[in-house]
Amino acid sequence: MKITSIRKKLSVGLMVLALSASLLTALFTFFYSFKSAYSLQDDILQQTAYLVDEHSQTPEVLLNNHDNRILIQNHNTDPQQDYFIADLDQYEEGFHTISKGNIKYRFYLKTLNQQKIAVIFDESEFRDEIIVHSIWLSTVPVLLFILLMLPLAIWIIGCSIAPIDRLAKTLQARSENDLTALETDNVPQELRGFIHSINQMLDKVAASMRQQKRFIADASHELRSPMTALSLQAERLIKLQQLQNHGSEQTGVLEQANALSQGIQRIRHLLEQLLSLARLQAGAAQSDSRQSAVSILAVYRQVLADLLPLADEKAIDIGLVSDVDVSICADQSDIYILLKTLCENSVTYVPPGGQVDLAVCLFQDSDGEWLMLEVDDNGNGIPPEERLRVLDPFYRVLGSGQQGTGLGLAIANSIVKRYHGKIILSDSKRFAHGLNSTVYLPIGLCSATN
Repeated sequence: MKITSIRKKLSVGLMVLALSASLLTALFTFFYSFKSAYSLQDDILQQTAYLVDEHSQTPEVLLNNHDNRILIQNHNTDPQQDYFIADLDQYEEGFHTISKGNIKYRFYLKTLNQQKIAVIFDESEFRDEIIVHSIWLSTVPVLLFILLMLPLAIWIIGCSIAPIDRLAKTLQARSENDLTALETDNVPQELRGFIHSINQMLDKVAASMRQQKRFIADASHELRSPMTALSLQAERLIKLQQLQNHGSEQTGVLEQANALSQGIQRIRHLLEQLLSLARLQAGAAQSDSRQSAVSILAVYRQVLADLLPLADEKAIDIGLVSDVDVSICADQSDIYILLKTLCENSVTYVPPGGQVDLAVCLFQDSDGEWLMLEVDDNGNGIPPEERLRVLDPFYRVLGSGQQGTGLGLAIANSIVKRYHGKIILSDSKRFAHGLNSTVYLPIGLCSATN
């Protein structure tokens, strides 16, 4: 698709218009000067003819140069003169033009005392000089004006289009969930209609997102309640079977009840993650109002307390390997979900007796200062060719031996993107094998290191 530039179009159009105007001025000046030179020449010849008689001679002192001399031919003129007209008697009174070799002569003929007298203008270059001189006088100022005007005009065009560039940069810098109306102050009149249309579209999108949020909230309530009821009923059934377990038939019923309970728990976990992912994608714009200084170590301790029962069940050694505390401007619930998702993912997939190390530090590069959060384990890891795919919803690595939902890392990636960070999956840095999940978050204005 061909991309056109308004700035380039206006600049080229203005240049073509200016050069066309200069060319038309030169052509008009040429024809006008040509006609004026003829008229001036004839006037001089006619006036001079009234001042000469049959005894007048061509003056010895020429006017300025050889090209604008006035010559006189009468009965005293030497026929050897280069301007001599031999058949003068054949011409009638008035203006005439003849050529002798490469020289063109213009003369005025009159009869005085029955003698033909001709006043001749040697016009080989005189008329051309007048024309060229007039063209230069009229065209050169125009050309100079164009040379001075074009840079100024291009600068004015650039300043006029600058609001469009600012509008494009403003829209580009916005997050995908920022639906606030665009400002119309100090905006050219020609752009206000366009901005007004964009604001109307943003209002429609915001209304659609509000409707989606209401739907998610209603769906969350409607889905969570029956799943919780089913889970409680399954637990009661298991307890009841345990109390009445006196035979193999009842043992089979107990196994089925346990399988039912595990299935309900998996579905409940899946629904929780689906709703969390939907809330993250729909409610990012409102999270800015809930941001405050969040202590990373405090969040890590909360995550460890929540995951300790699962880690003890698998005899997994999980803990912090760094004591640096960093505060970052964020929504505390977002940071908690992020760290809990990464830690729970490691605890779930690391074999029994494994180890999970948690770390936090500051990292600085050419893009600025970053908060670096690490979750390192000695599990089986993720193949390099699948490390980007696992960040997509519902993608799971085959052969892991775990029945996951494929949403954990997708949720973590959504949170990281909301804060303009990045998540990198690589080989373990502390163990011979395993997975290292590193999150880089830009440090906010309220960050502080203790």
